[in-house]
Amino acid sequence: MATRNNHNQSRRMGDAVSHPDTGTETLSHITKNPTTMNSKGILLLLALVLVIPSEHDTLRNISETVSQSLKSAISALNKETFAAASSSSAYASGIAMEYYELEEQEIVLPLSRPGEPGRLNLNTFRGSVEISGYDGTEVVVRYDGIAGKQRERQEPPEGMRRITEPSPGFEATENDNLVSIRSEVFRGATRFHIMVPYNFSVNINLVQADTLAISNVSGDLEINQVSGGVSLMDVSGAALVNTVNGNIVTVFENVSTDKPMSFNTLTGDIDLSFPSGSQFTARMRSEFGEMFTDFDMDIREDASPRKNASQSLRISVSETVIADVNGGGPEYRITTLRGNIYLRKH
Repeated sequence: MATRNNHNQSRRMGDAVSHPDTGTETLSHITKNPTTMNSKGILLLLALVLVIPSEHDTLRNISETVSQSLKSAISALNKETFAAASSSSAYASGIAMEYYELEEQEIVLPLSRPGEPGRLNLNTFRGSVEISGYDGTEVVVRYDGIAGKQRERQEPPEGMRRITEPSPGFEATENDNLVSIRSEVFRGATRFHIMVPYNFSVNINLVQADTLAISNVSGDLEINQVSGGVSLMDVSGAALVNTVNGNIVTVFENVSTDKPMSFNTLTGDIDLSFPSGSQFTARMRSEFGEMFTDFDMDIREDASPRKNASQSLRISVSETVIADVNGGGPEYRITTLRGNIYLRKH
């Protein structure tokens, strides 16, 4: 790994978040005091939202609770409450922090197999992410942002100098064309500007984003975040996008002919643009919004008898719209609670 600044570039991230059992009682319990919620609580809320059944009554009953709880939790995760949210004793003890703007720096990661497809995995807590494809064989990571340090810093002992300075605190590795970036969660916010070869897939896990934008890549895209919109411009392949509070906007140059896609948000519009000849089956639902398209569609009736495990008959008539585009194909699930759906051709 090459670097163009001798700044200390990597710190160890905390343990991976586990996924406890979920349910409405858990949701109520962890949202009673949002100022003490940590990253595990936020990610649990995201998991709860993403596994909620799509039945009309269930969504209507919990929508207000989830929306308000998430807004409270996210608003609590600012500079003044990082200390309370952190599990480390130094932060939990209420140590006053100062925040520093970091100058942009750059890391270059050569690939083990230049020219072959690769993948970028990025896990971070707060900041912004911009990823763009380019005609190259390395992954270039440019970063700046805000880093925190203890306000009352000790003076160096006589004859010694301080070597700890504000840092965004992340680790970048490359192994067999897999590039992984893991960031500490409670040290300000990092702004990433990353260039990857065109034939790269991208996987992002992010809690709070000022910007999350991907452009000019061809591969599989998987994005999970809590607060913030998602923009995919001039991409090719397939995508799975989940956010809780934000719009989803995409423009696909080409789509995989045999891969399903999924786009989900709780509060926000979903605006998707595909080539006019794309063949897919759209399964769309907006609880409190409307749906618009300029594609020619064959809309199905979603009222069909089904039998459950006990062989009892159930007929479900839902507000989900299922439509075949250009004869149908892989399923594209498009779901928002409070927002409109726009399905465009170009």
